[in-house]
Amino acid sequence: MSDKRSGRLVVVSHCLLNVHSLENGLAMYPGLEEELVKILIEEEVGIFQIPCPEMELASFSP
Repeated sequence: MSDKRSGRLVVVSHCLLNVHSLENGLAMYPGLEEELVKILIEEEVGIFQIPCPEMELASFSP
């Protein structure tokens, strides 16, 4: 069996892929950032998704 992965990977914040994770009033798209996803698919690049910084800070309590 041959592994079909391209070996290319990009690290993307959750809020860039899904604008519903952003604070109200910050979304520039109605859902996911379609152009970014299309480019990654066309270029056969994998996605490693990390949490949105705003969400991480909102859950942080000193």
